[in-house]
This record gives sequence, C-alpha cells and structure tokens, in this order.
Amino acid sequence: MWCRSVSDTWAVGDGGTVLRFDGVSWRSLSLPGQSRANLRGVAGNSISSDVWMVGTGAEIFRYVKP
Repeated sequence: MWCRSVSDTWAVGDGGTVLRFDGVSWRSLSLPGQSRANLRGVAGNSISSDVWMVGTGAEIFRYVKP
C-alpha cells in the first residue's frame, strides 16, 4: 500500500489487482493490456497522477492520469 493522503490511497496485489481509495470508497483500476502481473509494491510522490507499481518478473507500471 501507498498513501499520498487520506483521500488518495493505493493498494496492489496478485493477478493485477490495483485499488485506489478516494476517501469514500475503493475503486478498481486496470493495468495496461489487461496484465495479470503479481504486483508487490506501489509508490508515488505528491502528485496523484504519478504512481509507480512493480511486480514479480520485473514488471513496472506507471499510472498517468488522463
């Protein structure tokens, strides 16, 4: 898990699980190409549109807000 603020918390896990909490509810996000990577870490900075996720097998994903 990584928490930028109480209204911007991220959690990752097996099978490409990416969840984001907006202070009220959790929302599921999809990895690019419907990847099912087993994610082991998530981190970012003070900009909520710049979040990185890493998985087993050297997968690296970046969330960029559209």
